[in-house]
Amino acid sequence: MPHQVESTRRQILELIKRQGEMTAGRLSEAIGITSMGVRQHLNSLERDGLIATQVVRQKRGRPSHRFRLTEEADRLFPSRYDQMAVDLLDQIVEMDGPDKIDQLFAQRMDALHQEYSDRMDDLSLPEKVEVLSSIRDREGYMAEADTDSVEAFILIEHHCPIYRNCPAFSSSLPL
Repeated sequence: MPHQVESTRRQILELIKRQGEMTAGRLSEAIGITSMGVRQHLNSLERDGLIATQVVRQKRGRPSHRFRLTEEADRLFPSRYDQMAVDLLDQIVEMDGPDKIDQLFAQRMDALHQEYSDRMDDLSLPEKVEVLSSIRDREGYMAEADTDSVEAFILIEHHCPIYRNCPAFSSSLPL
């Protein structure tokens, strides 16, 4: 794809991100290309799952088509939530000491244990590992389970913002 096309699509995404839902006409005015040109880019962005169209009925005339970002498009914009979480943990340590972090994570672990165990009652251990892997994967941890071994069950989380920024951190959930 030519650089100019990528640049225009990025402009469209950024405009919608900053201003919320927009029509092709408003996008055309803001970018300075024809409405037809904007529509071609919108079609590609919609096909790629980055924008969605909402038809809005008018009192008179034809309905208006408004374009908004999808969750997939939101992922294209940088976020530093992981660093913010680590910074907050550091500030808690400064304010109340490291024991407060231990208490915080203990409470979190208790809450997760309760939430997860409610979903896994009456399951065998291999089933629990698979269910936990599925839950954690849906939560964004990119989890996978290895339940083929007779000796051990392994749950791997490939995405954890706290671990990436604080390698000394590790946790285990009792099954």
